[in-house]
Amino acid sequence: MFGASLVNLACDPDNCADLPPSFHLDVEFEDREQALQVSALRIDVTTPQHRFRRVFEVGDTLSDTKTSVGVLLEPAPTEEIEITVNVAAYTTTSTIGQAAAQGEDSFELDPNGCNRYRFELEFRDP
Repeated sequence: MFGASLVNLACDPDNCADLPPSFHLDVEFEDREQALQVSALRIDVTTPQHRFRRVFEVGDTLSDTKTSVGVLLEPAPTEEIEITVNVAAYTTTSTIGQAAAQGEDSFELDPNGCNRYRFELEFRDP
């Protein structure tokens, strides 16, 4: 069984190699007006053997155009793996329907807490 926790992991660069396999995901909007319209973020993570999805109501956390999420993987990989991360932003707390902004990328994840990825999202043209 696969589980993942999205938490606020404070990454100290001096001891990140000793932390369990995890990553920090920074989500940012260039346009503050767009960021203020976002009510929910859906984050999908796919590893070679597992998938998971979490939805977060963001409230006013994007008032400065950015937020960070920590993702702890369980069971923990013991070697470097490739993961795919998809981030979708919604203007309502419902994730039914088309996302207002979305991005996807693949990354190499080291089996420690030193991983950090960044998404800059822009609203789709209507």
